[in-house]
Amino acid sequence: LESTNSADEHQATDLTRMAYAKAAAAKVATYFRDRNASDKIDDPTQTKIALSVFSSQDPQIDTLTSDISSVITKIGTAAAEQPTTDTTPATDSENDEATQVVNDRIAGAIAQARTTLTDGAGKRAKPRKVIVIISDSKDSTDRVMNQAKEAKQAGIEIYTISLGQSQDLMKSLASNPDTTYFRHQPKLEKLDSLLSSMQVQPCPVKPVVCKLDMVVALDTSASMNKTVRKTANSSPTPTPGETSEEKAAVVKRIDKAKEATKGLLSYFEDKNKIADSSLQTQIGLTTFAAKAKKETILSTDYEPIRTSLDGIKLTKDTNIGQAIQVSHTELIMNSKARPDAKKVLVIVSDGNDSVNSQPVKMANAAKKDGVEIYSIAVGTEGVMPKLNSNPDSTYYYYDKNGDTLVDIFQDIAINACPADLTVTASADKKVVRAGQTVTLSYVITNGSENVVRGVRLSQKLPDSFTTLDGKDTFTLDFGTIQKGATTPHLTAQVKAKEDVL
Repeated sequence: LESTNSADEHQATDLTRMAYAKAAAAKVATYFRDRNASDKIDDPTQTKIALSVFSSQDPQIDTLTSDISSVITKIGTAAAEQPTTDTTPATDSENDEATQVVNDRIAGAIAQARTTLTDGAGKRAKPRKVIVIISDSKDSTDRVMNQAKEAKQAGIEIYTISLGQSQDLMKSLASNPDTTYFRHQPKLEKLDSLLSSMQVQPCPVKPVVCKLDMVVALDTSASMNKTVRKTANSSPTPTPGETSEEKAAVVKRIDKAKEATKGLLSYFEDKNKIADSSLQTQIGLTTFAAKAKKETILSTDYEPIRTSLDGIKLTKDTNIGQAIQVSHTELIMNSKARPDAKKVLVIVSDGNDSVNSQPVKMANAAKKDGVEIYSIAVGTEGVMPKLNSNPDSTYYYYDKNGDTLVDIFQDIAINACPADLTVTASADKKVVRAGQTVTLSYVITNGSENVVRGVRLSQKLPDSFTTLDGKDTFTLDFGTIQKGATTPHLTAQVKAKEDVL
């Protein structure tokens, strides 16, 4: 935290840079103090903070401590150094010299912070190490850059917040200047909200992961070559004197199935990055037409799946039963299959089984062995609603032409390994008459730290209510909820079918 007299300059507000910087630093500290107080966090994993205040004098740094209330108190007592009483305008060389002194102090503060995090009292063996620098300094020096480099080489992440008009120095010090590691906020009145959005970044909560073995079974029969849509005008307006070569880009059902599968792979790749190796999701690929084929075995390496998807050839007939059998064997009998992992089969087809392969019998056998089946019918439902684990829930999807497969696969990815949430609901009326519209308020009272962007909660309504669109369920989209937010609120409007208390 910089405390030079430039940090105490007044701008367009009644508060100074120093006051805003202190408020912002206290806000970050308060966030981690509250996290430490949570019953879910035991002592070995608590956050420790040390405060370093630097100015034109030598920087001072405290010992790392989990008593963050004491750190907040020290932040409150930090004061900007008093400006000189000499009213003579400073020369350019004097300004340059002053900047050099402050940057040397920044270098010293980084050096002290590195020592504290790696060798100081209160350090721990394998914590995540973070330095947050709040300053309005601008000009870079070799010394400050070298100290930042040494800190990064020691495994320390550096977040910087620039309060001045110039951002070059703070940007160059950050671990990654193009992400949330660097923030520039010269308008002081917005600094508090900026820090509010930053405060969870140094220690984000890991999204929920579960031990999952999954096989995707794709219909590669010729009917999957049907057009979903055209993305350009197939009859372009001709230009006089020229021959038009423009043709429409045609999107096929199989194209959407490939895109959806690749999206699912990307989703689980992101989750695997933060999961222990024993909990990472394994995925395999089965394709089927007249016969089913195991394209790839269960693995956390998804590149072979992408290669297989790009090389798919469509042929005749649809052997759904054999596709389930091959996938079932892969999930249960393969040497890569994990007995204690959740087993999931996602099967996509756009037609009836054409070879009498007893798909329902094969599906029941798989479910008996604990395999959860998500079935997706494209175009024609046929036998698909009879295959999944629960036709009245999100285990079955129907897509009229294949254009929503990407969204369906996203839902399946989330539902296969859902966040553990506790949600309470209340209505805005105690007595509701038939036909009246009611606002239901939902509050996540537990587990909001598990919410990641894109997670959805599908809520089934009591028989006495219906959504305004007439469906039995409605979806609450958590996409706009900040990770780690406390008791997020969501609302939905429904209509009473009858008088309800």
